[in-house]
Amino acid sequence: GFVSVSMSSRRFALTRLHATALPPCEAQDATDAPAPTAIAFNALRNPSESTRLLAVGDDCSRVHLYTVGTGHTPAAQLDDALVEEDVAQGIHMQLVATTSFGENEGMRGNHDDDDDDDDAPAVTSVAFHPTRTNELYAACGTHVVVMDVENDLRVLRVHVVAEDEINAVAIHPKGTFFAVADDTGRASVCECGTADEGGASVPAKPRKVIRSAHDGICSAIAFAGSRRPWDIVTAGYDCTARLHDFSTGKVKAEADMRTTSPSSSTGAPEEGREMCNPPFVHAVAVLDPPGNSVVVCRGDGRIALWSYGAGGGGAMEWLGGACEMPGAKRQAGHASAATSVAVCHIHDNVLAVTGGNDRRLILWDVSNDAPWRSRDGSHGDVVAAPLHVVKHAAGKVNMLAADGAYVAVADTSDGVSLYC
Repeated sequence: GFVSVSMSSRRFALTRLHATALPPCEAQDATDAPAPTAIAFNALRNPSESTRLLAVGDDCSRVHLYTVGTGHTPAAQLDDALVEEDVAQGIHMQLVATTSFGENEGMRGNHDDDDDDDDAPAVTSVAFHPTRTNELYAACGTHVVVMDVENDLRVLRVHVVAEDEINAVAIHPKGTFFAVADDTGRASVCECGTADEGGASVPAKPRKVIRSAHDGICSAIAFAGSRRPWDIVTAGYDCTARLHDFSTGKVKAEADMRTTSPSSSTGAPEEGREMCNPPFVHAVAVLDPPGNSVVVCRGDGRIALWSYGAGGGGAMEWLGGACEMPGAKRQAGHASAATSVAVCHIHDNVLAVTGGNDRRLILWDVSNDAPWRSRDGSHGDVVAAPLHVVKHAAGKVNMLAADGAYVAVADTSDGVSLYC
């Protein structure tokens, strides 16, 4: 759904504006509704435009394309218990196209021979190309599918990229490369093609394959930003986040979450709660600019802000502690695994929204001049309070996407929620 961000004296809040259910999947049992598993906004081509594109992948090998913008939302689409009429008047979310990869010739061989045909792989990640705005990339099984958003999601080409399931896909800010993280622990950086192959399967052209990026599953990947054109951040279930130079494959910096935790007791996600989950890294988001900090979501519920220098190294700051919002009584943070993060730029403020298995959405101020950040340039073991905590009743959060003041949530239900 939509998230609204209200701003006054650096006070921000999340408001749920709209929700919509995915169309039913013919390949699934009628009682088994599809769940959204990946989500992404496109960048606005013109800041004056009021309509955005939102891509949603599901667990039925499909991608859906929605327009999201201003306009009247029919009262029949509103959940009166969750959305006020006057808030939702200005928002609409309309399905404009759906494509299923199970019907694509280039996706043959995406299943194991002993798999049931109905067990189509989920779409685990989607990303819009930053310069060719008609192209949408989606990770599904061991393939990356490139679609044309201006032509009803027609498949342009299918890249064979990985030997095992892809968990995340990212595209370089300049649009020259795309990168994937897979279950073998590899991080692969490939050239972005330009040809329309009519949906045929074509081998990806690798720029660099980092075969041992992580010991075990490589769960997340992100380019380090326009100011660090050869750097890439990866994370994995070996409880580490790493900064690589993908021109050489060299590791420039590493954060080991098994040996890094806040010393302050206020860093606990909730007072008196024991966190039993290991600190697997489920998601990362680079703050670009400047491109030298990354928000890290951990399996124990903690949120870290890892900053690294030009030559490597690094320091860790921690997001957590008591919420400073008026009336907040509980210790704020994630009570179970933090699974996703999205970054919003609101005027001169940089905000991060995190979501988790505890069905919470938490808003953090990660601006360089945030009151909690170190003033002398040294980053210590600081615990920052969240700006706002929202209970997302629809389900556990699978993935988040942000564009300006809007946040979209894919969860374990059959729908997508919008906040502002």
